[in-house]
Amino acid sequence: MTAPDPVAFSIAGLDIRWYGILISTGVVLAIIISYVRAPKHQIDPENVLDAAIWLLPFGIVGARAYYVLFSWNMYKNNLPEIFNIRAGGLAIHGGLIFGILGVFIMTRIKKVDFLALLDLFAPAVALAQSIGRWGNFFNSEAYGTPTNLPWAIVVSGQKIHPTFLYESIWCLLLFIFLLIVDRRGSFKGEIFSLYGMLYSFERFFVEALRTDSLYIGPFRQAQVISVCIFIFSLILFIVCRSRARKRDLDGAQVVAAEAAGDLEEDLEDLEKEVKDLSVSAAEDTLATAAVSDIQAALDTQGSSSGKPDGAPKEIEKKAAPDEMPGEYADTTLENEYFSQAAETASEIDEAFGETAPEFETEVMEEIEEEDAEKGDSRDPAEASDEKKSDDDYNVDTDFYANDSIQMPSIGGRGRSSRLHRFSEEQEDDEDEE
Repeated sequence: MTAPDPVAFSIAGLDIRWYGILISTGVVLAIIISYVRAPKHQIDPENVLDAAIWLLPFGIVGARAYYVLFSWNMYKNNLPEIFNIRAGGLAIHGGLIFGILGVFIMTRIKKVDFLALLDLFAPAVALAQSIGRWGNFFNSEAYGTPTNLPWAIVVSGQKIHPTFLYESIWCLLLFIFLLIVDRRGSFKGEIFSLYGMLYSFERFFVEALRTDSLYIGPFRQAQVISVCIFIFSLILFIVCRSRARKRDLDGAQVVAAEAAGDLEEDLEDLEKEVKDLSVSAAEDTLATAAVSDIQAALDTQGSSSGKPDGAPKEIEKKAAPDEMPGEYADTTLENEYFSQAAETASEIDEAFGETAPEFETEVMEEIEEEDAEKGDSRDPAEASDEKKSDDDYNVDTDFYANDSIQMPSIGGRGRSSRLHRFSEEQEDDEDEE
């Protein structure tokens, strides 16, 4: 394969060379890719454009100065030729070193994370190199030693190693690899340090095939600088990874401490809930016991009350519902009880209303006989009327403890104290029997 014409086209007598077109294309693509990927690295895309403004002039000047420095014999007698970069003569190592310096200055001015920005630019720089290396092919430069390999190129009628092609393929693979590593997640500084190590590794061996190498004494300067960059990148990789692991460990400890605090709070809340449930259960137990005591007391009062003979069936006392709060159980139960008592009193009143006349006549006869035996000359009816204290007969006031319930009179009439005493004597006689 023979190198084509290095001139792509001409404008007003100015030749536009493929070398410049390919390098410019690589630079533009690198800026676009970095701009798109900036948010992933928590970088404002506008900062990518700002960095490019610093990187490009620093990179171009650095690449040319580096090349001229190590090829001074070519330019010391023709100084204006130093500025003729269209004919080639840009050293990638010089461009990288000075370009990084420009980015560093920009990050200090704009307060941007320096390593994060280098991680962002590293894959795109590899792609730019992959494209730009084809400019060496059009300029018939950066070639290797003679070879008979099928992919050899012909320069000046001789087959040689296409070293530009080797580096172009390597940089393209490096671009893809760095994107994969970055996509799976990486620590700060990893992408840039991997780029420095892997590119230097390739450049060291490919440089050994080139015939146009620059020298530092007996050593190829590209190999020397590649070793230095590789060592520096390896140290940077180790340091950055150690810091990342320490940050992860500190973060894990903080998360663990926060989780422990949350767990302790949850346990305290749980203990409080258990105590509240225990208190609630105890209150329910006390409320149930209180209801039982009230029921027993009411049963005792009911059984000891002097209810007249022939009264309706006993009042049913309903227990308070289980869910009723203890503080309301007593009042509710008493209200129910006295409501039923009022109904029973009405039934008693109706029952005695029908039998009262006969009952009163029989009692009055017995009182008359008793007075006659004792020599009481008063008329029994007058004696009964004199001692009549009220119009209502109160049946066992302790039994009807609620003052709000007014008991009705029995049979629609009052009873004298003597009649009451007679009833008590009747009950005493029944008890003795």
